[in-house]
Amino acid sequence: MKMKLFVFALVFKFALVLATPAYAQSSFQTQRCPTCSQGIVSLITGDTVCSNNLTVSGNLTVAGTQTFMGAQTIAGALTVTGVTTGTGGFVGALTGNVTGNVTGNVTGNVSGNQSGGSVAATTLTASSTAVITGLSSFNGGWLTTIRSVTGADSLTSADCNRPITVTAGIDGSTIILPEASTVIGCSFKIIMIGASGSALLDISPLDSDADGIVGSCTLAASVVTFSGTADADIGLTKATGLIGDHITLTAVSASQFIVSDCEGIWANN
Repeated sequence: MKMKLFVFALVFKFALVLATPAYAQSSFQTQRCPTCSQGIVSLITGDTVCSNNLTVSGNLTVAGTQTFMGAQTIAGALTVTGVTTGTGGFVGALTGNVTGNVTGNVTGNVSGNQSGGSVAATTLTASSTAVITGLSSFNGGWLTTIRSVTGADSLTSADCNRPITVTAGIDGSTIILPEASTVIGCSFKIIMIGASGSALLDISPLDSDADGIVGSCTLAASVVTFSGTADADIGLTKATGLIGDHITLTAVSASQFIVSDCEGIWANN
C-alpha cells in the first residue's frame, strides 16, 4: 500500500510539473527560457528571470517584468509593455518605449525620440545620413576628415562642411561644385595649402545646372564682387595667391552659392 501511495505521489508531482508553463511565473524565478521555433507569437505575461538564451522565430510580446541573463535573438518584432533587462546580448527589432539605460553597442537603425536623458558614446559613427532636427550640444570637439584636392576634381555632398585643402597640383585645373539644389545648406571651405604663388585655383559651378556664385571678397584696398552669372567661374590669382588663402561657398538655394567667408585675392575668371 505504501509503495502504491509513493508511486501515485510521484506521478501526481510529475503531472504538476508538466502542467506548469515554462515561460509565465507570478514571481521572479530563475528558469530556462522557451525556444520558439514555429514562427508563432510568443507572450510572456508574468515576472520571469531567464537563465539561458532566448530564441524566438516569430514575434515576442513582453507584458511583465523580465530579466534575461543570456542572449536574446528575435527574428520578428519585440514589443515591450513591461520592464525588460538583459545581461546578455540582443539581436532583432525592438518596438516600444525604452526607459532606463542602454549600455553596449547598437548596430542598425534607431528611430524615434530620445528624451529625459542623454546619449553618451565613445565613438559615434553614422555610415549613412544622420538627421538632427533639434538643438545639439557637444562637450567635446567635432572631428571630421580632410578632403584633399591635388588636381582637377569634383566636389559632392560627402564634402559638405569638410575642410577642402588644395595643393599646387591644382594649377591650371578646376574644382567643380556639386549641383546647388542637392546640397542646400552645405558649406564648402576651400583652402590653399600649396606654396605661395604656385597655382591658379579655379572654382566652377556645374555647367549643366546654371548655378551661380554671388557675394564679395573684401581686400585691403578694394572689394571684389562676384558676378553671380550662371556657370561663371571664380578663382584665386596665381601671382598673389598665398598659402592659407581660403574661400567658403554655401549653397543657399537651388541655383546659388554665396560667399560666406574669404581671404586672399580672388577674381571673376
